[in-house]
Amino acid sequence: MKQLNGNGESEFLLTLSDLGSVLKKKRYTIFKMALLGAFLALSYGLSQPIEYRVEATFKEKGKSQSGLNQSLSALLLNADANESEALTMMRSRMLIENLVISQGLQAEIKKKETSFPFPFKRIKDNFLSEYAHNKNLNSPLIKPFDQQIKAEKINYDGQVPIELSVVFYSHVDFDIETDGQILGQGKLGIPFTSDHFSFTLQKKSPSGISGKQYRLILKPLSLTAQTIAKKFTVEPDRFDNSLLKIAYQHPDKYQAVDHTTALMELYKEHNYQEHQRVCNLQITYLQEKQADMGKQLETLMRAHANNLSSDLSDTGFADYTSAMTFLTSNQQNYKQRLEGIDLEIHWLNQLLITGKAEFDKFTSTQNPDFINQLTKEIRRLKQEVHSLQLALGKYAPEEELSSQDSIKNFLGIDLNTAKELYLAYSKELNALEAEEAQFHFLTNQITLPGFEISSLSSVLSDPISLEMISKASPLILALKDQDNSTQKEQERLKMGLAVQKNFFTTHLAQTIQLIQLRQQLMKEKIQTLQNAHLALILEQISILENQMADYITRRLSVLEHEKDLYDHNLVNLRAEMASLPQKWVAEQMIQQKMEINQNMIEQISKLVESKNLASNLERTQSTSVDLPIIPLHPKPPRLLLLTLMGTLAGTFLSIGWVLAKSIGKGVKASTDNLRLAGQHVSGTLSLQKAFSNAPSTASNLLDSDLDTLRRIISFITSSDSISNIRDNENTLLLLCNSGPKYGEMLAELMSKMGFKTLILDLCFTAQNDEMHEPGLLQYFNENPIKLHIQHKASYDIIFGGGITRFANEVYASERFKKIIYDLKSDYDWIIAINCASPLSAEAETLLKQFSKAIITINDESLQELRLGVFQLSIPKSFVIIVD
Repeated sequence: MKQLNGNGESEFLLTLSDLGSVLKKKRYTIFKMALLGAFLALSYGLSQPIEYRVEATFKEKGKSQSGLNQSLSALLLNADANESEALTMMRSRMLIENLVISQGLQAEIKKKETSFPFPFKRIKDNFLSEYAHNKNLNSPLIKPFDQQIKAEKINYDGQVPIELSVVFYSHVDFDIETDGQILGQGKLGIPFTSDHFSFTLQKKSPSGISGKQYRLILKPLSLTAQTIAKKFTVEPDRFDNSLLKIAYQHPDKYQAVDHTTALMELYKEHNYQEHQRVCNLQITYLQEKQADMGKQLETLMRAHANNLSSDLSDTGFADYTSAMTFLTSNQQNYKQRLEGIDLEIHWLNQLLITGKAEFDKFTSTQNPDFINQLTKEIRRLKQEVHSLQLALGKYAPEEELSSQDSIKNFLGIDLNTAKELYLAYSKELNALEAEEAQFHFLTNQITLPGFEISSLSSVLSDPISLEMISKASPLILALKDQDNSTQKEQERLKMGLAVQKNFFTTHLAQTIQLIQLRQQLMKEKIQTLQNAHLALILEQISILENQMADYITRRLSVLEHEKDLYDHNLVNLRAEMASLPQKWVAEQMIQQKMEINQNMIEQISKLVESKNLASNLERTQSTSVDLPIIPLHPKPPRLLLLTLMGTLAGTFLSIGWVLAKSIGKGVKASTDNLRLAGQHVSGTLSLQKAFSNAPSTASNLLDSDLDTLRRIISFITSSDSISNIRDNENTLLLLCNSGPKYGEMLAELMSKMGFKTLILDLCFTAQNDEMHEPGLLQYFNENPIKLHIQHKASYDIIFGGGITRFANEVYASERFKKIIYDLKSDYDWIIAINCASPLSAEAETLLKQFSKAIITINDESLQELRLGVFQLSIPKSFVIIVD
């Protein structure tokens, strides 16, 4: 699979071989999930209770030609709304509830006995049922259900089930218990009655029941009916649409037969009674209709004809009904318009006379917004007037308010400016009142003996107050120092402090008087501003009222003219309607009456006879064809099929989960998807011992690994020849990842082709043990030292020389680049071997230092490679590790 982005680059690649590889890797997980699915499906099949299936055939009633009764089977095939009676009734709640009541299915009676929590008997019965079905046995293997007692004539209207205990202390008598308490006593065959339910117990088995206990569960009627309805299946026969196939399942095969037979009998009885009732009602209605039709029609037509006064031809209409419809419609329109005009005139006159705008919103279709806006604005302004008058404490006339001299200072301001000034003045007045209250409080506190005058410095900031506080503070401190002063000095200090307090009290009293004076001035300003504001509002109200009066006057004139025009048209219309011919209408109605009466008599006679025939044939045409028979074996649980389905479900779910998880983590790079991505793949390498054995030679390789090495050589030498190879870039990087180190075998093969090769071991993950000679790492760490090159039969090699964590810094150094540059002139190929992952920083640094690269892939995903290695511009090929 391949998706391309807007630039044409591969975004997601997935092949069938990739899917096979993922599934092969997770095969044990898939196998376990398949076994789990099979086990769960088998457990589900074994845990289900056994049920016997019985089948019966019912013949649906035929259809009468009158169309009043139609076949149910035709309904099921043709989806006709009139043909759904039988199927709907067979599965209807009403019919199923009747079945539940008649068969006593609201009660469930089970014998109280100790049972193991795990349903071993149910599992055994399911195995026996499956065995009997597969072997097609002719004798039953499962013992039939033995019901010793049964409840009949049950009457319970509750909404929740009730569980009772029935304890027999004789063959006839029993106790009814609930929650450990005896509810009452009863006898077999005699109804047991309580406040909420009643039932009758009957003995069904000859075995003894004395001393036994049973659990009796009374279920709600609706809940029981729903459960029973789900067990019935009613379908039309494929070859005969008039036959209905009825199937029913129940744990007791005898009750299954009884319930199916009872359902068909109940439907036949209901069908007969329902049609009998409908026929009787329709026949009665038709007979009464025949008697009343003539009288009603004659009375209606004569009363209508008396309203006509002239020939219909004078109206200009050939059809009397059209003429009357047209004239009546126009008359109603004129009357409605006149009523609307009168209502509007009355409203406008009332508004003009009173001069007030306290009326409801104007609803006329002619310019309603203009008046509504005016009245709304006037009401709002008058509310402001009342508020201002209450604030001023008087209701001065408009002329007096406008002529006051005090408001001359505010001439020229508008309403908004007056409101803003009022808010500013009010805030300033509130501040003065707060300041006055503060000074009053200080005056009262100074007279107290224990008051600390120095604390006033945080409140009073004027120079006089601060000076007084500074004079009184030393006196207070001296008074507190009683040990260092005589009695006379104490008296003198108290007198001095009292004098200072009197001065301070006088100062505060004068300050309060000044504040009160400012408050009085501010109140006068506020009152003056309120008077000016009131005058502006009254002027605005006067202007709006004048506008509304002018509009009302003009509107009344237009309405009066329009009313005269409609009155004149209405008079002409009434005169035209009075000219319709009464005699012609009377003759037409008499003829129509005669035709209707004649047709009604004929149709009623046919319908009555048809109804009588249909009511007698209903019961004979709907009957049972095949009665249910008692089955030998219960319905098989299909254990093999369930197990197979569970296995398939577990397998597909596990496969989907494995694939989704693998794709979510990223598609593992493979030979196919790398080639689809446009990358060169040299082949695969196996994790065989030939790569790790010493000495390693190409003769020990598998054929597939040898072919891979040959393709690598073909890739790196495809554009170069031996004669000019040293003039080009001749450095090769082998990123071995976690795979085998095949550099020496590659160099051996290249030597056979005539190439002089140097292997540069860049795997600083293991200590060099080749005769303990120094390597590349010692060359970098111990200066000065000559780079040690070891000569072998087919190639030369420079070992790494040890372990270091700073290999990446070594590769990025200028010294390393100089080594590569100096060695290129002495060898046809320099092959560097590194064990880092192609996604690591170490690999990224090395790939920038070499002209070509062979990259080994292990578990890297295609998405990870696309973001890193694919972006490199150097020639590169990939090798895949296989197990």
